[in-house]
Amino acid sequence: VNKLLYVRPLKTRYVGAVGDVVVGRIVEVQTERWAVDVGTAQLAYLHIGAIQLPGNVQRRRTDEDTLRMREFFEENDLISAEVQKVGETGELALQTRSNRYGKLQNGALANLPSVYVRLWGHLIGV
Repeated sequence: VNKLLYVRPLKTRYVGAVGDVVVGRIVEVQTERWAVDVGTAQLAYLHIGAIQLPGNVQRRRTDEDTLRMREFFEENDLISAEVQKVGETGELALQTRSNRYGKLQNGALANLPSVYVRLWGHLIGV
């Protein structure tokens, strides 16, 4: 009685942070954004303005780009992206404006429990 007991669950959901690099699956193409499953409690979102256009073109996104969204990413595509923003409710905003990010091809995806993932800030140098 009058003691605090804390139980650490073996399975937890990923909670994103700005700067994290994530792998996700496109689950829906919406108006001007893609809904992406990255293993969080809520879907993450990738806005059309947060992607790198083919040919590394740097310009404002047009209505034509919005109409061609499925040419960039479509349902079930696997992507790598960086967490750009975390909303108040935990919703993640992603970006793929670098050559390091984008559609993943020719590989296999392994889903691991989050307890196996080490965060960069938690690594200890010997």
